[in-house]
Amino acid sequence: MNNFSTFPTFVLRTPLLPVSYYTSLLEKYSQEAVFETLNNAYVKNAIALASPELLSELEKHRSNPLHHRVDQVKQLEISLLKYIARLTSRATPFGLFAGCNTGHFSNETNVRLLHKKNYSIPTQFDMQFWTHLLQELGKETQVREKLVYFPNSSLYSIGSFYRYVEYKFVNKRREHTIAAVRKNPFVTLILEHCKTGKSVSELVSLIIDNEAEREEATSFIHELIDNQLLVSNLEATVTGDDEINRVLAILKPIPSVAKKTQLLEEISEKLIVLENNINAHRTISTEIIKKVKQLEIDFDEKYLLQTDLHIKTKTATVNTTIARKLQQAISFLERLQSKTTNANLEAFKKAFLNRYETKEMPLAIVLDSEVGIGYLQGYRMNDSHPILDSFSIAKQHNSTTTVENWSKLDYLLEEKIRHSVTTNEFVLHLKDEDFKDFSTNNNLLPPTFSAMIEIFQELDQETLVLDSLGNFSATKLIGRFCNGEATIHDLAKEIVTKEAHLHPTSILAEIAHLPESRTGNVLRRPLLRTYEIPYLANSIAPKEQQIEIEDLLISVVNKNIVLKSKQLNKIIIPCLSNAHNYSSNALPIYQFLCDLQGQNTHPVYKFDWGILKHHYNNFPRVVYKEVILAKAKWYVYHDELKTIAFGTNFEEWKAKKQIPRYVTIVNGDNTLLINLEKEICFEMMQKTAKSNGKVLLEEFLFTNESVVKDEENNNYANQFIVSFYRE
Repeated sequence: MNNFSTFPTFVLRTPLLPVSYYTSLLEKYSQEAVFETLNNAYVKNAIALASPELLSELEKHRSNPLHHRVDQVKQLEISLLKYIARLTSRATPFGLFAGCNTGHFSNETNVRLLHKKNYSIPTQFDMQFWTHLLQELGKETQVREKLVYFPNSSLYSIGSFYRYVEYKFVNKRREHTIAAVRKNPFVTLILEHCKTGKSVSELVSLIIDNEAEREEATSFIHELIDNQLLVSNLEATVTGDDEINRVLAILKPIPSVAKKTQLLEEISEKLIVLENNINAHRTISTEIIKKVKQLEIDFDEKYLLQTDLHIKTKTATVNTTIARKLQQAISFLERLQSKTTNANLEAFKKAFLNRYETKEMPLAIVLDSEVGIGYLQGYRMNDSHPILDSFSIAKQHNSTTTVENWSKLDYLLEEKIRHSVTTNEFVLHLKDEDFKDFSTNNNLLPPTFSAMIEIFQELDQETLVLDSLGNFSATKLIGRFCNGEATIHDLAKEIVTKEAHLHPTSILAEIAHLPESRTGNVLRRPLLRTYEIPYLANSIAPKEQQIEIEDLLISVVNKNIVLKSKQLNKIIIPCLSNAHNYSSNALPIYQFLCDLQGQNTHPVYKFDWGILKHHYNNFPRVVYKEVILAKAKWYVYHDELKTIAFGTNFEEWKAKKQIPRYVTIVNGDNTLLINLEKEICFEMMQKTAKSNGKVLLEEFLFTNESVVKDEENNNYANQFIVSFYRE
């Protein structure tokens, strides 16, 4: 019995162009044919947005074929071919290469795409440019006089100091450091009064007794602003859906920036026109660039605009049978996985109990690495100093051989893969009777979660592939696409409502944090929850619905970490409704809040060969009850490829390994579709293997029939995000 149910709406993701556009190009391959793809306006616009430098070089070559050396032309050819593969074979949204929309479960599968001219392309400033622009505007004296200031959202009091996090831009990236200000009556008075927002003149009036002190007091306030103890309402936001108009409303009353305000208004109007005019993307973008130059702000054209693609469908329904098969597969995978714990949280709980026992402590003080216990106990924190950067200090390596810990599941899968290798079977079937000794982790599922699947036609039957699975909220994969598509936003709101219903006595609060400028493109989403926890990011939520870091208390009760708001007297569950990989160089408080969202839950993760990946090079397709849990894959090493030549022994080698004609090169999150019957693709595989020591190949399943087609019956690669909620 499944203890979770399906939301009726799913998210559909497809590339901009059908698979046949790429496969046909490969069939009649020539260098000239590759360069001729730039005659396609959709291809040209997509590349213009993703890599204006590449397009510039391609256009130089087309206007003067002798402009580049032969090896440079070859590199341009391969780069363009890779982009064509991305435009046709990978459904993960990226610029104009792939997009998304929604559909719903019904009694039949019927997904038909409308013509591309109907697609919308919501476009906004890239967060790298946007944060830089706002920072520069905020430095102007006349602008500062009209802004409203608040305490830095990371601020907390400790002893005779206020501590907070400030940032500076180094090579266009935000770098954070801990800063401290000694308490004095003036600073305390200012921080207390500006909690509700105060202008510079209002803050100056607070601390002077007569007009003779105004100039000195004004200088003092500006110093607090320069040092980021005070931050303005002009700072960029990561939650909300009307950022440019929010900023325009602040700037319009300020005469000194009237020209820049006018330019921003004109750009805003062009962005609206651009949204529903995909074919004019490059033309309108060029007009926007001209106006941005008039702002007299340094910018990189590649990081000026951030565009999403929203596909449009004539119909978008999927048979409910697919949902039922998916639920069965998830329940099966749930049985296979042993209960795990978050090592970060477990180490933190142990350190907290050793230091504070049963006390309830301020979160900011506990996570302070100097006076508290910090976070990520046992891990070396990033405490580098410029004086140390000139030394190369090698890490000590443990010479002891790593001992592999094999689980019951590892032994069982090893027996099955040995059998498939012996019998030369391409498909490995997993059956319930083989796993009767594995039990379900009941009631440990997250409140909501998502599965990413592909659906294709195989022998006139709809077959689904489970691509990915897990995490703590079904909003994670869809949060950043809510601003441009109302139906996705509606689904996100439905998910958030369900999560709140499953936690009736707690407050689910969205974490609003901008760790680094360009990351803001992933972090942008609407106001999804009633409450927010702003941390080094502006929040447009009403002040009474913002939970300050200094308001949060922490304790460990019955082996659980309890986060509580002093002011609201409620347990707080922090939430992150986007797919940010927050564990990479995160500030301790941010990573702690994100980790805490998954406390006492056990997401179901997709099938993985685990320890066996270190013992085998070839892996069969894995199937459970008509659901493909894992595609066939092959690890091919550079040393092996050095003995193989295209057109001689390569076909024999490929046939022996049962590698199909079409496979994808998998490199982390990136994939590249290749046709191994074409020499250019063989060369790309060799080059990848040479640079990495090996290459991972995975079967590609959309070369025949897909359930997603356009009006001309072309087949499209696809991904469906199916969301679930715990009963």
